[in-house]
Amino acid sequence: MSSPRLTPLKPEQWTEEQRSLALPIAEATGGYNMIGTLLHHWDAFKVQRVWGKHVHGPGSTLDVRLRELIILRVGFVLQCEMEWASHKPLARRAGMTDDQIERIKDGSRADGWSDVEAALLDMTDDLINHRVISDAVWQRLAQRLTVQQVFDAIFLVGHYLTVAMLAGSVGVEIDRGRGFTGFDPTRTF
Repeated sequence: MSSPRLTPLKPEQWTEEQRSLALPIAEATGGYNMIGTLLHHWDAFKVQRVWGKHVHGPGSTLDVRLRELIILRVGFVLQCEMEWASHKPLARRAGMTDDQIERIKDGSRADGWSDVEAALLDMTDDLINHRVISDAVWQRLAQRLTVQQVFDAIFLVGHYLTVAMLAGSVGVEIDRGRGFTGFDPTRTF
């Protein structure tokens, strides 16, 4: 897309209520463009904020590294530059090397993934490509994760599919020059 289809609302355009809920998220993530875009639908933003806190926050049963692995795979497969760029620093902060981040592009066939990482990469691909986890991948996940962790992994894929589809469809641009330092997943909003 050559230019955004929808201009994000700038913080100075936000209502006081929007500022109280959205500004801490935008400041913590550096995602002013995504937040400003979501604020075009305030009621949906408030609901999405609650769900987002679960799938990407301390309520998730998946550790941060596994969450970022899944999110980056979704971003890569859907070719969502905004999602990929936004989550690379988070993956680094969660302990991934640049080499590991790049290997996400090759999925589970890349060398060096643990069994659970490879299974989660395959799960993500199954859900994106077929909307269901294959029996073989399900068995691998069931041997390595709790039911709640598998659910949280599925929820995470679904959430970030939605984020990627919205970002791609409206042309959310990568935030540049806002001092993005990485989201603290233990912080609550």
